[in-house]
Amino acid sequence: MTTEKLLADIRNKLSPASHLICLVGEYFDGTKTAGEFEILHEHIKEAIPKAEESIEYVRKLKL
Repeated sequence: MTTEKLLADIRNKLSPASHLICLVGEYFDGTKTAGEFEILHEHIKEAIPKAEESIEYVRKLKL
């Protein structure tokens, strides 16, 4: 795999973790209603396993 392809793969694999960080940031920004908190909470619960999987993939890469 070329360096460019490897870097692109890493960027793609880190997208779920980045998404999770954005969701958590929204959750704690102090502007949400109770209903919005519930929706964000569900999205965060769905995003955690995807983020864990992607981080594990990057952690195991042999460079």
